[in-house]
Amino acid sequence: MLHNTPAISDTFIVSDMLRAMGVSVQTGEDGAGTIKVHAESVTPLSPERARAFAGISRIPILLCGPLLHRTGQAIIPSLGGDDIGKRQVNWHLMALEQLGADIDEQADGWHLTADKLVGCELRLPFPSVGATEQVLLSAVLAEGVTTLHGAAIEPEILDLISVLQKMGAAIMFADDRTITIHGQSTLNGYQHVAIPDRLEVASWACAAIATHGEVFVRQARVEDMVSFLGAYRMLGGSFTAGPQGIRFCRDADELHAIEISTAVHPGFMTDWQAPVGVTLTQAKGTSIIHETVYENRFTYTKALVEMGADITVSPGCPKGKACRFGGLGLFHTMSGVPHQVFQTTQHVLHQRPCVAKKNQAAKNRAEKPVDHIEVIFAACGRHQPPSNKKSAKIQRATGNAMQNRHHHGRDWLIDGEMGRKRPVFCFHLNSL
Repeated sequence: MLHNTPAISDTFIVSDMLRAMGVSVQTGEDGAGTIKVHAESVTPLSPERARAFAGISRIPILLCGPLLHRTGQAIIPSLGGDDIGKRQVNWHLMALEQLGADIDEQADGWHLTADKLVGCELRLPFPSVGATEQVLLSAVLAEGVTTLHGAAIEPEILDLISVLQKMGAAIMFADDRTITIHGQSTLNGYQHVAIPDRLEVASWACAAIATHGEVFVRQARVEDMVSFLGAYRMLGGSFTAGPQGIRFCRDADELHAIEISTAVHPGFMTDWQAPVGVTLTQAKGTSIIHETVYENRFTYTKALVEMGADITVSPGCPKGKACRFGGLGLFHTMSGVPHQVFQTTQHVLHQRPCVAKKNQAAKNRAEKPVDHIEVIFAACGRHQPPSNKKSAKIQRATGNAMQNRHHHGRDWLIDGEMGRKRPVFCFHLNSL
């Protein structure tokens, strides 16, 4: 039984895939994001059923190992996901092949078979989160010992290891990104509370600092946000952490230009750079964001430019900060510093004077500033009704044909394509 699960498309898609394979998946009505899974019998997806899930998510590939253990085969549809750069599916397939799987790549996906999986020594060329998850899920029931070098160590990886250990897995972690998995013959059920989404925490924090607001994010954890919190303070933000969450606000009249390079954990998370990039359009001076994880992360800047931001994207690395994308012609850096400061032209992001004047004028017109915004936050996206407070809706459109609906004091998004209700974050304004 898993609690605090996110009410997002990936959760719905995987649940539907499991049901299509004969697994019982029940969603709790307690508002706690609870999902109960009972996998007493599992039937492999037929090619026809698999095609129904093609191109809509990247998560199904993580079912390969568990399906090979339960049924001896796995039919995985072609993957979907955001176009943020190459995400190396071949690292997943390499690991599965070395563990003993036979792989037949087809036009609409992959067909894998294996009599059994056997532990081995693996090394990832890059600490990929997905590939690390693949090895963990495949090796826990493999025969013998699997040693993975170059593993990802993100909080989500540690959370997955916690789940597997609750199920009876024997997993050890070394401080050099090496994970050792001793295969077990069986695993058992578990109860677990999923960790909060640190990307959503950063998004709310950026909203607070960009709008001169104050946001309290319940359940947010400092240990998951160290690199972000350091950049947040340098930018001009402030935060106060407590046992119930983190309160974010602005600590300076003007935001400061900063330089950021994304990296795998414990570095600055690649998913954080987009909300931070939007916030930096309000900072005084020139900021630099150097993306080193995905080579196509700056497509969002086109919309910012259309709204008046002064942004340039280029293929060069900042001087003295070469990365694996340097020299490949991949547009992975944004800054606004004179070009001669860099090895090649860069990516510029700074606030135009006219935008700054408009923002100051809007600030001067405000008769009563907002005291603070209290965010009802959880990884699953649930929220509480606004009670007697004034409220505003934040829409999180994740599919096509989205429409607003108000239902018994709760705000919902209705996905016209999938016909599912999805709870929407609601933030409460103590005063206006």
